[in-house]
Amino acid sequence: MKNFWQWLVRPVTTVQQDEIRELTEQFYVTLAANFARLPANDDRPSARRVKDLLEPNAERSWTHAYEIEQLLVNLYDDETVRTELEIRVVEAKPVLRAEQSALYEQELKAARDLDTPAAAIRRRVVLGRLVNDLQWRYTVNEAVRRYSKTVTSRAGTLFVAAIGVFAALVAYTVLRSILFSHMDLRLFGFAASAGAWGATFSVLSSLKNRLMGTSLDDLKLMRPWVMLVSRALIGAGAASILYFFILSGLLGNSAISNIFPNFTPDSPTLPLNQLALLVVWSFIAGFSERLVPGLLERTESRVESGAAKTSDRFRPTPDGGGETAIQSRRNGGAAPPAEVPAAQPPSSDRGGASPPATG
Repeated sequence: MKNFWQWLVRPVTTVQQDEIRELTEQFYVTLAANFARLPANDDRPSARRVKDLLEPNAERSWTHAYEIEQLLVNLYDDETVRTELEIRVVEAKPVLRAEQSALYEQELKAARDLDTPAAAIRRRVVLGRLVNDLQWRYTVNEAVRRYSKTVTSRAGTLFVAAIGVFAALVAYTVLRSILFSHMDLRLFGFAASAGAWGATFSVLSSLKNRLMGTSLDDLKLMRPWVMLVSRALIGAGAASILYFFILSGLLGNSAISNIFPNFTPDSPTLPLNQLALLVVWSFIAGFSERLVPGLLERTESRVESGAAKTSDRFRPTPDGGGETAIQSRRNGGAAPPAEVPAAQPPSSDRGGASPPATG
């Protein structure tokens, strides 16, 4: 197996190494040509360092090539600096951020036609900074490509592993001619494996959109195995919870209960179509990040509303109705006697005689 993997990977690695080596050589040819246009008797430290890095026996890498490119900025004459600055500003538009590119265009317009010594120094400084920013962006883009390739490869490996586990369960069931009953807890394995399969399929199908606008820091968080494996475990857990929802009958009263598996013991064995429904819903539970959390939230709200109704049964109402109901139950269902209002003395406004006036 190890030899097969080496045979499978080595051609791709060799092609990539050859491509990188060819690009590096082409870059060095361009740098050597630019350095050859400079005066041969230049003995400045930058020129000596460039000569050492361009020696045939010197190590050739992108790091040394970037160093040569930056050193050449200090060796160019003013006319070459102008030309290089205009070319690099155009090169920066699709590479750098929009605000950075606009800033360099503004600097180019401000110092393009000035012939003062200060303007020449300014153009050289701007070119050096622009070369540095371009090199940094190229390095980051290359790192993003490597991380994206690693994340994609690991997500694909997890997907193959998940579907392999599910296929192994199906093959074992078929070869052993296993028949499941409605309450057979071995179905839990089908639900969990189908949920992990759905979760890895979700990661793999949405990976392209996630990687398009992802920064290098985000890719560093996505790259570890634990992040991808945790998503598969979440999918398996969600499918397991959904399986117990179905098994408990909590989904039987919903409006869409007819599309969930029916685990009522109408027959001694579970029909194949019901097993297929369980696999489909387990896959959906692992694929979707909102299905099972939504079920849990609705169940929680249902429990809270039921507890609130129970606590309100014996709560007194403002008119005393609650206390009257309690007293009625204590009296065997008979309502308590109503209170008789106290007698009031007759008054003149009720037609009675007025008290005699005293002298």
